Parts: sequence; C-alpha cells; structure tokens
Amino acid sequence: MVKRAQLIRMKNIYKSFGAVSALIDVDFKLNYNEIVGLVGDNGAGKTTLIKILSGVYLPNKGKIFFDGKEITLKCPMDAKNLGIETIHQNLALVEELNIERNIFMGREPISPVLGGFIGLLDRKRMKKEAQGILKNLKIFNLH
Repeated sequence: MVKRAQLIRMKNIYKSFGAVSALIDVDFKLNYNEIVGLVGDNGAGKTTLIKILSGVYLPNKGKIFFDGKEITLKCPMDAKNLGIETIHQNLALVEELNIERNIFMGREPISPVLGGFIGLLDRKRMKKEAQGILKNLKIFNLH
C-alpha cells in the first residue's frame, strides 16, 4: 500500500498586518479524510490562517503544500481550483438565504436552458449536494 502525502501542510507560516503579528511560525496539517476544528481565543489567528489557506491573504513567510507539492495561493480562485473553499460560521451567513444557498454562495451550479443561452440555478442539485455535505459532517438533515 502506497502511503499518500498529507492533503494540506502549512509550515512556518507568518502573517503580519503592519506592526501587528497575526501568525508567528504556525504549522498546520490536514490528512486525507480528516476533519479538523480550529479552536482558540478571539484574535488567536484562526481566521487569518484560513484566509491564507483559501487564498484571501498571502503569508509573509512560510510554505504551503497540497498533496505533497508546494503551492502558492495568490487568490481565492487558486484555492478553489484545488477544491479548497471556506464556509463561514453563523456570523458570516446571509440570513435571508437557506442553508444550501449559503453553502453554494458564489459557486452556484447552473443548469443550461434554451440551448445554453440562459442558465438557471440548479436548486435540486444544490439541495442534494448540501444534504450530502451535512450528512457527512453529521450536522442535520434538510427537509
């Protein structure tokens, strides 16, 4: 059996905003089929670390590896192309939208109609995929 590299590895990550050091020498790893929770006090750097991993911020120093290969995430699209996306906690949700719309915000699946000239939201697919995500995370079922 071939041992696979870690899915994500962040090594010696530094991030500062002017004189404020948000992250100092942070290491983070995520193995395949693993769910990890980041826990810490307000201001500990959890959000900054996730924003680096999702391409929102560039680290001042450090390396990021995906599937054993060093990568540079210059923008959220770079991360998205690798399958890395962020679903924000309750404070960042749009209250007017249902769960599946919040999960798919900004990357809603579109079904072509009229020969592909027009696209409509594929709500059925969104609901089905959101149900699978929530079931996998053992959160709850959509009705």
